[in-house]
This record gives sequence, structure tokens and C-alpha cells, in this order.
Amino acid sequence: MAYAPNDICFVGLDLAGPANWNDTACCVARMSAEGSLVVDSLGQNMSDGALTDVFTEISTHSSVVVGIDAPLSYQDGGGDRVRDKSLREYLMDKGLHAGSVMTPTMTRMAYLTLRGIAVARLVSSRCPHAEILEVHPIGAMVLYGGDLEIIRTIKKTPSSISEALNWLSQQGLCGIPEALEGRPVSDHMVAALGCVLSASAFNQQKSAWLHPAEPPHHPCPFVC
Repeated sequence: MAYAPNDICFVGLDLAGPANWNDTACCVARMSAEGSLVVDSLGQNMSDGALTDVFTEISTHSSVVVGIDAPLSYQDGGGDRVRDKSLREYLMDKGLHAGSVMTPTMTRMAYLTLRGIAVARLVSSRCPHAEILEVHPIGAMVLYGGDLEIIRTIKKTPSSISEALNWLSQQGLCGIPEALEGRPVSDHMVAALGCVLSASAFNQQKSAWLHPAEPPHHPCPFVC
């Protein structure tokens, strides 16, 4: 795909741990002249090498915004970061389960945190000008008006995936069927699309929830 150098490029990554490429999904989209998000690619089974190729290809864009669904830092001494506790309480108030925001150093999350930090470094090496965000796509979809029950059951109910895709299309994400080229859609692909939605909202200063970067230990904003 050839891009104009001044296109705004958005990348959404639903990461899994270093040994679980199959559950890692990536969406690349761009803002059209009319203000819609045009999905150019949507895929899964993304190794670090495959992600390197993606960011090498889009590095000519003058503006790149990357939303990564993984912790991109951890709390010194362990436990929750302030941002984790804040978002968990906010999303619980909206009807999501407390487990939707997990502590970066807990056993189930530590490898994902490790890969998140490594992939953020990879992005910076290929696209030094990229804005890198830590995102929570499930929370974002709920906060932007997605049906709570549909969003909560994406991982368990195939019909929820179709309904979530329809809703994402209504939010201005165009070209999803063309990008899929007939391939089935997984819940991880839906999450990658949610990451793009969140990254685009941040770029327009319209995030539904935001915790600012706190360098040097927490260098990326955390947004929905």
C-alpha cells in the first residue's frame, strides 16, 4: 500500500505474550480527506519480525499514532500503577469486571508486559516520530457507546464479534471487509480495531479517559 507522506497513520496492536504470536493482531488505518478511518490491513499471528516489517513500511508517514493493548511500564516494587487502579475503578463503574484491568507484574500479565515494553522500543526504533500510547480497547469501546453486553462477550460469543464490527463501522472505521479479504474475524482483530479507535480519539484530543505520561518510569499516556 502506497501512502502520501502527509497521511496520518494509526496502528492498533492487540498484543499477546512473546510465545503467542497467534493471538497478536494488528490493524493499520489512515485518516481520509473526509475524516473517516480507512482500514488498510487487519491481520493476526504477528511475530516481532512481522511487526518490524509493518513499522518499517509506514515509517515514511509524517504522523504515526500507535495504540498498544499491553502494559508499557510497571510499578517499581510491584503492584498496580496509579493508572491501573484509576482505570479499573472507572470501568467498574461503567459495568466492566475488575479483572478487565490487570496488574502488570501479576503472573498472568508479566510476559505481556515484557513484550509490550519490547514492542514499544521496536516502534521507536523504526518510527522515531511515532506517538506511542498504552490503550484499553475493550474499555474504549464501552466508553464510546458500544453495547456493554456485546463488548463483554466478544471472547465467548461469535455473534458478538459481528455486532461489534457493525458498531465499529458506525464509528467511522471504513474498509474492514476489504482489509479482511474473506478471512474470519477474531476477538483479537476486534480489539486491534478498538486500539485504532482509541488512538484516533487521542489524536483529536477526544479521549474518553486519559492518564498522562509520567516519565521516566511511565513514558506513554494510557488512554481509552
